Amino acid sequence: MTLLRGLLSGVFSLATICFTAALSFLGPVVYARFKPTVLGVGSAMLAGAGMLVAATARAYSLPLLSSTCQ
Repeated sequence: MTLLRGLLSGVFSLATICFTAALSFLGPVVYARFKPTVLGVGSAMLAGAGMLVAATARAYSLPLLSSTCQ
């Protein structure tokens, strides 16, 4: 179970670092370059594509995780 916690901790740490870097460095460039309506429509399309990918994904279990979660 501790391996799973360590893996999740690493994933969330990486996500936090990437989110902070995107807001700090990419955000001002994107906001200055595009109109708010374009950003809104683009964000909605990306969110919809992500939901479509998640909805059509096949379920699988990793051998390492399935033995620790039982």
